[in-house]
Amino acid sequence: MTIQELEMLLEQKRLALGQERLKRISEEEASNEGVSEEGASEEGAPKGGAGRKRGDTGSPDQHRVMAPDTPWLSDEELRERFGPWRLEPLASDSLQRVSPSPRKKQSWRDRLLLLVELVALLGLAVVVYLSFSTLQSLNHETVQVKETPKPTSTPMPVATLPGSSMSPRESHLPPFYQGIVQPVNPVPLLTPTLGPQAAIRIVIDKIRVDAPVVEGDDWESLKKGVGHHTGSTNPGQRGNMVVSAHNDVFGEIFRDLDKLEPGDEVLVFTLERSHRYVVKETRIVEPTEIGVLAPSQEPILTLITCYPYMVDTHRVVVVAELSH
Repeated sequence: MTIQELEMLLEQKRLALGQERLKRISEEEASNEGVSEEGASEEGAPKGGAGRKRGDTGSPDQHRVMAPDTPWLSDEELRERFGPWRLEPLASDSLQRVSPSPRKKQSWRDRLLLLVELVALLGLAVVVYLSFSTLQSLNHETVQVKETPKPTSTPMPVATLPGSSMSPRESHLPPFYQGIVQPVNPVPLLTPTLGPQAAIRIVIDKIRVDAPVVEGDDWESLKKGVGHHTGSTNPGQRGNMVVSAHNDVFGEIFRDLDKLEPGDEVLVFTLERSHRYVVKETRIVEPTEIGVLAPSQEPILTLITCYPYMVDTHRVVVVAELSH
């Protein structure tokens, strides 16, 4: 409640008390007048002269009686008529003890909310600043990574099976292998001294093959005949003896190698004796299928050449077992 509202309430209370007091005085005067008239009627005319008229003041202490239709008096008229007066104390002193203003409590609450908002705004500003800094750092690192030249990876050479009909200088493989495939023996090896157990001749009656066997299966060696893969076993020994030859150049020795079937006979000669092998399987593989060169626990013979004829994208591999 504001000061203005309190003053207005006090003023209304004061006016109400004044009107109540004026009404009480009027009732007292009316009752006194009635008593006086009864006394006059009983005693008759007053002694010592004519009777007084109604409404005349008998003494300075008596008050004039107001007519019923007399309007309410103003504050100034009341003060002139009844003299100065004061408000009686109220029954409750709640108005005297003014409670703390709700506006003051609301002001403290507003200040607290404002402080919380300022702290939240400051925290948000810190988060935005840190996010912006992190984003700039990441962008800078990204630019550095993009500007750093990437090392050019050199493709690792992939070993291929021997017997290719193309010169090492020519590209004879499909596009997938071009540029990454290298011959298994790109550098000519020194021809070792042949012993009595080394193969010197191979005969395959089924496909009309009768050719010398030379040590090594590189490009130059296969010009001379069937090449014995260096490191593989000799005829008749336990292990994998690998030989290869061309199918469309330098005599086309293994042109019909793919026609061999299980049960066909292959003879390999040394200086001392001949060894008979029997074909077990014939299959077509990729040039990179070098697993056919792996050693074996059994005495076998592996024959390799290019396939198909004049295309040379794959290899024909014939596996034969030693027959005693």
